[in-house]
This record gives sequence, structure tokens and C-alpha cells, in this order.
Amino acid sequence: MTNTSRRLYACLSVVGIALLLGGCGGNAPYSPIIADASSDLVLTLENPTVTVEQGASAVFKMNLRAVGSFSAPVTVVVHTLPLQWSLTPGKVVTPTTSGTPLSLTVPTGGVAVGDYEFTVSATGGGLTRAVALTLRVTGVSIGIAPESRTLLPGGTAEYTVTVTPLNGHTLSASLEISGLPSNVESSFNPDTVTFSGSSPRTSQLVLSLPDDGGSHPVNRGSAGQTFTVTARSGAGSVYATAVVIIDDRGGIDAIIR
Repeated sequence: MTNTSRRLYACLSVVGIALLLGGCGGNAPYSPIIADASSDLVLTLENPTVTVEQGASAVFKMNLRAVGSFSAPVTVVVHTLPLQWSLTPGKVVTPTTSGTPLSLTVPTGGVAVGDYEFTVSATGGGLTRAVALTLRVTGVSIGIAPESRTLLPGGTAEYTVTVTPLNGHTLSASLEISGLPSNVESSFNPDTVTFSGSSPRTSQLVLSLPDDGGSHPVNRGSAGQTFTVTARSGAGSVYATAVVIIDDRGGIDAIIR
């Protein structure tokens, strides 16, 4: 062995001893700690946007999954949603590696039509995961024209009821009337309106007062009666009011009034 070979062998031996000591602990100057890179938390959504008609409850489906050695309890919080909500199975869960289903329920009774954007976060084991969601509430509006009509015995009074879909509402709306005097009859044509896009739909409301030959009480005057028309669509409903003026004087009194 030449002198150069001996010196190279000696250097390699020293390096090998140093590496051996470094890996054996004891008085070794360096003992690395390797983090568990496989530990993680995953929060996923079934659908980031849920659309419901006004009055119904929206349900957002999520899944919280532990990865690797993750085993900490996780706190789930809903942020910037100005509505009541509930979470199943609860606000604190310990996710499994196969995934723990979460259901966020948001009732929309009395909630204004519109889009509500918010976030859900899951925090535990030093990790935070968040997802963005949108609640879309649809509905209808209703109007009646004119505000009032006069109804004579044997005659009719006609109104136009206009129902408008809001925020992409697609469900049909059925019409109902309440608050009329018992001797006044009513009919809608049609009594259910179906929407196509955002265009409003109309229905003709006809009120009639049968001529009973004077057997009804005579007021010798006229009286206004407020009635209500309600449009029901899905779980929601809206209403508008108008007035019918019942003039049961009849004959000359009605003409020269």
C-alpha cells in the first residue's frame, strides 16, 4: 500500500467513526428528530353551493378525514353566516382515517332571498383546514293591481295578480285567497303559475257577487273589504292585499251614487 493510499484509508476511517457515533446517541453531538409528515387533516365538501326555496332548510354535506397518525379532537366553526345553523354530529369531533361525515343544516324560514357566502373551518392537532360555501335562497314576490274595485250584485270585479321568481327560483306557485265576505265568490285563471327563467307570470282574479233578488241585507251604502292573496311555492309563501268595495244598494242607488 502506498503512502497516498494509507492516508486516504485513515481519513475514511475517521469519517466512518464520526458517523457511527452520530447515529448511536450517547455523547454524540447530533441526534436528529424526524417529524411525522404523514399526519394530516382533510376537510372536503360534497357541494360548495346549496340552493333552496325560501322557508326550506339547506343541508351542506362535508367529510372530515384523519390522515396517518392524526388522532386529535377537531373543533368545527362556521364563520360569517348571519343565520341560525346546526352541525351533526356536533361542533367537536375526532375524525377517523376512513372519514367522519358532517352535516351543516341552515333553516331559511323568514330569511331574505339572496346569496349567503361563508366559510367552515376545522381546527385540531395544530392544524386548521377551511372550505368556502354558498347558500342560495330563492323565492317569489307577488303584487295585485288595481288596489281596489267596486263590486255590485250580479257583477264582477277583476284584478291582475303578478308573481315574479327571484334569484333563480324555478318551482311553480299556487294561488289562494282569504278574507272575502261569505257571499263573494272568487276564481283564479290560472290558479297555479309556472316559471320559465326570470320572467314574471300573471293570473286573473275574478270576484263575483250573485244577485239574490234583494234577499241579502241592504246597507244603503258601500263598504270596503280587504282580502289577501297568497302565493305558495315549495316551503315558502308570500302574500299581497287588495280591497273590494261591496256596494249592495243596487238599482238606482248604485247608479247615481
